[in-house]
Formats: sequence, structure tokens, C-alpha cells
Amino acid sequence: MSVKKEIGELTEAIINISEDNPRLVADFKSKEVQKLAEVTGRLILNLESKYKAEVRKTDEYRRFLDENRIMQSDRITAYRIQQSMLPTDYPAFDEFPNVDLFADMDAANETGGDFYDYFKTDDDKICFSISDIEGKGIPAAMYMAVSKTLIKLRLESGESLAQVFESVNEQLCKSSMQKRFITMWTGIYDIKSEKLTFVNAGHNYPIIKRDGKPSELIKERSGIPLAAFYSKKRRKFGYTEFETEFKKGDMLLLYTDGVTETQNKNGDMFGEERLLKTVDLYMNRKPVKEPTESRGSMKDLIAYLRRQVINFSGKTVQDDDITMLGIKIN
Repeated sequence: MSVKKEIGELTEAIINISEDNPRLVADFKSKEVQKLAEVTGRLILNLESKYKAEVRKTDEYRRFLDENRIMQSDRITAYRIQQSMLPTDYPAFDEFPNVDLFADMDAANETGGDFYDYFKTDDDKICFSISDIEGKGIPAAMYMAVSKTLIKLRLESGESLAQVFESVNEQLCKSSMQKRFITMWTGIYDIKSEKLTFVNAGHNYPIIKRDGKPSELIKERSGIPLAAFYSKKRRKFGYTEFETEFKKGDMLLLYTDGVTETQNKNGDMFGEERLLKTVDLYMNRKPVKEPTESRGSMKDLIAYLRRQVINFSGKTVQDDDITMLGIKIN
């Protein structure tokens, strides 16, 4: 029974006594009447106090529900922004059937700043990129959208990859937007020359597996994250382009720290070494005769890696996006 109802019933009972039994009230001695009035008054005050407390709790609960609805709405909005910026067309490049490229993101409970992209820069070159933006929610998603647009525009203008990073870093540092540093790895693959040019802005080292060889990390010198700092002293803070051969049978895996920093119940991280071993275990496995499995495809590899990461974490709550992009030349 609610406090409000209790007060109402008590008041009604007293009124009924006085109206239905006037003699009963009149027969009470003055001290007894006074005592009854005092007890009843204290009871009513106590019930009113409880009622006000219930009202306060109800108001607080309503505010909590309103805030929760707003937060949930923000999460949905951020997730939609994030998803709308991610390419979803597969095969990624119909005109290049020997290029197997696939990317996927397993979003955490609260939308983070992970994103990936891939597109043609000209008739014989494709660009692919992965990035992790500081922060979560709508601000990170909006910053992602701005950064992605700037990079595409700069590449279309004909700048080299290193120049693109220099220009975008300068624009982000000088913008009026709240600063959020961005780690990013971007590569441009030339189909004809079989050369891969890339720049790393503070991102996780990618994994490359040459045909018939063990997987290894590409540990070329990394520049600072985008929007972290700008200086004209480019020798110290600039971005460097690197080039490597990328031929038939070679595979490259890009990923964000949500993969390697996933923890299990003991606090152990999945880590780079475990990721390298897991990639080799999958790529070197014996073929199985199942028509539903496109053995060695990037889609299957990424699905396998995601399962291994999730199994490793067990019931540990995922607090960061798990994002991967793989490309293989067949």
C-alpha cells in the first residue's frame, strides 16, 4: 500500500468516526481526545514525510530514466554515424578480382572512434586505411567523419601520402573543433607495380604474411598521431612514406587496439604475439572440403580472429571496438 493511500484511509476513518458516532467522540475525556489527536498528528506527519520521500524518489527515478533515454539516444546516433561512414560493398573491387579485401567492426557497448575505409585513387591504385579516434560517442563519430573527408579530398588533389598526413594533421590542429588525437595506418597499393606505399601515424603495427613465410609485424618508423601536435620542423614530427613489395600470396592485416588489448578474467591481454600465432594457425591450416568455406579468404580470417578474441575474453565486458581489415593478393 502506498503512503498516499495510507494517509487518505486514515483521514477518512477519522472523519467517519466523527460523523457516524458523534456520541463516541463526545464521551471521550478531554485528555484522551488530546492524546488521540497527538498520536494521530504524529502518524500523519510521519506518513506525509514518507510520502514526500517517495515523491522525491519518483522524481529522481524519472530524471534517471530521462537521462538514460538521452544517453541511449546518443549511443544510437553515434553508432549510426559510425556505421554510415563505413564502406560495406563486397567484393570491395570488382575490377580487381585478385584483390581480396574485407573489413569488419564489432562495436563495444559504447560506440568508440574506430573506422576503416577503402577506395580507388585512380585506375590502378587502391587506398585502404584503419584508424582509432580518441574518445567515444557522438563527438568521436563526428571527428571521424571530418577526418575521413579531409583525407579523401587531399588524396584526390594529387598529394603524396606523406603530404596528405602533414596537411590533415595541420588542419585538425588548427581547427576550432575539440582536439582528439587519431592513430591511423593508410596504404596505397599499385596493382601494376605490385608496390605498397604506406604511412603510420601512431597506429598499431600491421601484420604481413608473405607467401609461405611466418607472419610478422611491419615495424617501420611511426609518426605522431594526427591532431596530437603540429610543427613546421617536419624532420622531427613529420610523416614518412615507406614502400614494400606486395605480391601474389601476400596478406596484410590491419587492426585497432581493441583486438590486442582485449583482456581475460585474469587481466591478461590478447597481445601481438598471440595475434601473430593465431593468424599463422589459420593461414597454415589444412584445407577442408566444405563448399560454404572460402578457405583463406579475408572474410573467413577476420571472422576466425574475432571468435578467438571473444573466446579469450570469456565473460569480460568489451569496452572497446574490435576492428580489423585484411587484404590478400590471390
